Amino acid sequence: MNIRFQFVFLFDGNIITADNETIKGKGKPLPFIWWLGLDTLNQKVKALGEEEIKPEECLIFEDAIPGFISGKRAGGYVIWVPDSHALELLDKKQISELVGEENQHGIILKSLEEFDPSKFGL
Repeated sequence: MNIRFQFVFLFDGNIITADNETIKGKGKPLPFIWWLGLDTLNQKVKALGEEEIKPEECLIFEDAIPGFISGKRAGGYVIWVPDSHALELLDKKQISELVGEENQHGIILKSLEEFDPSKFGL
């Protein structure tokens, strides 16, 4: 997976909440919040004369099942850090369906401390 990291500074001030007029009524598990965030970043990227960031180049950090589904639908790779009780409610088949075979849609971590940026070229 090729993730571009050099544009992290573009996140400054980019906060999108569920009450944003553009996505009102289109909350998770729909992907609109992620697409709006990516569009906002890409406006800044284009202004710098750089190539747009593609959804498949994005890491999406989530803590809940609707968020995981939303991130997956948006086309990103989801780093899922769920409450331990959430995993207790799901069986292995349900977890496998969410994450995909061989972690194709994302991974599950017990803590953000487990996140290894080097696995993503960061």
